[in-house]
Amino acid sequence: MREVKAKVNGLGMKLRLNEANWSLVASLFADDTVLMAENERNLQRVVDEFQSVCKRRKLKVNVGKSKVMVFERAETEVIDFATPYRVAVPTGTKCEITLRGERMEEVKEFKYLGTVMCKHGSMEGEIRERAVKGRQVIGSLGRIMKGRSVSMEVKRGLRNSIILSTLTYASETWTWSRAHQSRIGAVEMSYLRGACGLTRWDGESNESVYERCGMSEKAIGIECGVVERVKRNTLRWYGHVERKQGEEFVKKVYGSEVVGPGVRGRPPVRWQNRVEEYVKERNMRGRGGLEQVRRECWNRENWRHFCPGHPLEGSSRREQGVGAIDR
Repeated sequence: MREVKAKVNGLGMKLRLNEANWSLVASLFADDTVLMAENERNLQRVVDEFQSVCKRRKLKVNVGKSKVMVFERAETEVIDFATPYRVAVPTGTKCEITLRGERMEEVKEFKYLGTVMCKHGSMEGEIRERAVKGRQVIGSLGRIMKGRSVSMEVKRGLRNSIILSTLTYASETWTWSRAHQSRIGAVEMSYLRGACGLTRWDGESNESVYERCGMSEKAIGIECGVVERVKRNTLRWYGHVERKQGEEFVKKVYGSEVVGPGVRGRPPVRWQNRVEEYVKERNMRGRGGLEQVRRECWNRENWRHFCPGHPLEGSSRREQGVGAIDR
């Protein structure tokens, strides 16, 4: 891979870090490789060079498993007024990349390292994948979940070890919406209601179901709800990345911005926007926001205490009292 990067230097995705531009052409984990470029021509050159290097090393790239995806804003229909019938013209970008003379399939979604990525940057595909996987796990545990001879402690342990880990896989980087939170929460509640012998038609609220299972939506530790668990994972990962050294690859990408002109319309929600939202929920409103949090997360003990919902040290008495999430 070093040989490929040396020959295609400057053809990758343009990023800027501290007023200095650099190029990201590839990301790899074991033998799972992602090649990146800003346009079709550069991407074709990168793929050709990658194929050439692999051939010299007696390696063969599987064309059937290799996919092409263009990251762009959501497609819209533009009316062509030049035609007599005003035909709607799709605005999606096409990208034709060939490998050994065979065209690679272009897709709108692709699963990489267990995470579904969408071409429009949406979380819809990943949330759908997590919900489907969660339902499958619940179905396989149906006999235990509904068994009257199985204690609630065992059922709760299965939820903590299997259901929760399935629903929150790679959730540290989610930028989900309220609708996504409701969808994931509904899967968790489906298991808990089944464990209590209840259905949706019984009229029991989610808070009541949590109490029946010996849990709480904002409880300390793993007994909290799945939505709160995702928020804590996000804050935990934020502190981990912020404490990394500047020369590390993850920190370098994290601190960089994409070079290029912006697009019209409302800017998309970024991951740091969600982090700031979760911080404000934990009694940090009006206290410096992310700037203060960047300083506080270096104190591991204080940050570990803050992620479950406790205010940071030095907060006002009002923030430490009535407004606290976990009391």
